[in-house]
Amino acid sequence: MTIRLVRAHFDPGLYGEIDKMMKKSAVSLVPAMQAQPGLIDYYVAVDRRTGSMIHVSVWETERDADAMTALTPLQKTKAQFEASGLTLDEITNHEVVWSV
Repeated sequence: MTIRLVRAHFDPGLYGEIDKMMKKSAVSLVPAMQAQPGLIDYYVAVDRRTGSMIHVSVWETERDADAMTALTPLQKTKAQFEASGLTLDEITNHEVVWSV
């Protein structure tokens, strides 16, 4: 099992705009992500106080997790968020060692 972690940062003053974009993007992203082979779970969380966002997804394999990079609706959304002032950190995949 692999956990894919995407971290992003934005000016906390932009939270209203980022929040609207997140809700709008879910309309196209959720069905596209649900159709991805190997997806177990997907979470998006925001800390509005610090202007940070994380996407945590759980996948059957690292290969499944890596396939997200090429997902067309995700690429379009990524470009829109970056144009609005969101900065993405390096995307990382983590092999699950243990869980509860």
